[in-house]
Amino acid sequence: MGPLLYMSELNTFMMSLFLTISLNDVIHKYAHMTDHDRPKLATFMQKIYIFQSYNEHHLHHIYPHEMNYCPVSPYLNIMLEYVNFWRFFERIIEKYLGIYPRVKLDKYVEDVNYLAGIKFVE
Repeated sequence: MGPLLYMSELNTFMMSLFLTISLNDVIHKYAHMTDHDRPKLATFMQKIYIFQSYNEHHLHHIYPHEMNYCPVSPYLNIMLEYVNFWRFFERIIEKYLGIYPRVKLDKYVEDVNYLAGIKFVE
């Protein structure tokens, strides 16, 4: 019975992980929308801090682009920042792939008419 129970718990974890990853793009899209544009359920989930809100995600889009990488939940960002996950991951990518984090400043203007409240300019 032990291995069967283990597989059951593993399957539950894998399904939860799959659903979270699958919903990542949808939740990210909602983080870019204003309250009146997104579904009411998504707005409710943002208000009770299950999904990352527009204001929380907006911090990711401004210089130095070093926080709130995870668009799913503000709680995940807090935990990932606490353990320095993103800096560690950047160092791995730098070391093995030679790709460095964004170093140039993006030029943008704040504009509430655009998603995330900013408009990038060339």
